[in-house]
Amino acid sequence: MGFQISHKVKENQLKPGDHIYAWRPGFLYAHHGIFLRTDKVIQLAPAAKGIDHREQKPARCGHPKCGFRAANGSAVVRSCLSCFLRGGVPRLHHYGVPTVEYLLKTAGTCSTAKREADLSVVVHRAKYLLKNGFGEYNLYMNNCEDFALYCSTGLVVRRATADGILRSGRTSGQVKTPIYYRTPTGMIKRYFADIGVRKDVVKVTVEQLVANISHGTPSASQGGSSFLNLSKIS
Repeated sequence: MGFQISHKVKENQLKPGDHIYAWRPGFLYAHHGIFLRTDKVIQLAPAAKGIDHREQKPARCGHPKCGFRAANGSAVVRSCLSCFLRGGVPRLHHYGVPTVEYLLKTAGTCSTAKREADLSVVVHRAKYLLKNGFGEYNLYMNNCEDFALYCSTGLVVRRATADGILRSGRTSGQVKTPIYYRTPTGMIKRYFADIGVRKDVVKVTVEQLVANISHGTPSASQGGSSFLNLSKIS
């Protein structure tokens, strides 16, 4: 695939398993999710008392499948495409891009890592996590982009210790403005944080992932995120 400037895609061109995102007003950040058949998207979203405080389902939405969460209080939610987009347009996250393209593109729009060739695997991961959870939402360590990246690649970051924080490595524990990632320092840090470049990533099945997530409340020193015990995963 050659260098593609635009990531926009028509809704009728979306395929089940596509990693899509939509920019929010001001292009300050994008919301990511996995597209399913028949106008549904599975995503990770923050919740307060069972209600999304940023990705809240509009009262006017009449989609019968929109706003579903598992009874265990999971941060993974299924919504209709319209509520996911919130007036924006769908864009495809690109995988397997060359280094030059990755550095030239806006942060959060592509990765050098390869996506699963079989998109049904991506859909399976998303649906399994909708039922079983993906840990607590954390803007720095476990966000919507981390969720979509894992579903698409099956990769998570292994820390030096036995218990690794569940994250894709995209944000690397920090959130910067889009302008920062255009600076030489920002471009270099973003490149070496990409899961297609990092050497501390491991591929795990979604069943292994869920089995090793601790649903206890982590301490502040642990980053406020759920943890993945990788010590028993080869």
